[in-house]
Amino acid sequence: MTNALSLLPSEDRRDLVRSYIEQLNDRTLLLICKLYSLGKTDRDVCDALHLTPDTLASLKQTIAEGILAHMQGH
Repeated sequence: MTNALSLLPSEDRRDLVRSYIEQLNDRTLLLICKLYSLGKTDRDVCDALHLTPDTLASLKQTIAEGILAHMQGH
């Protein structure tokens, strides 16, 4: 997924991720995206949302798959 996004110009990547975030209706996934956009670390996100590292890793995978699917739909 990261490799696919890296092929896009940075402005297109930002627009794609912003578009994905705008359509999210799962608040946990939305908060994770927002916290990372603020420069928070994995530990910060886990602490803020009371997640285990394994749970965060799983949710990050869900986000990555969602962004990839969103990218393929554009």
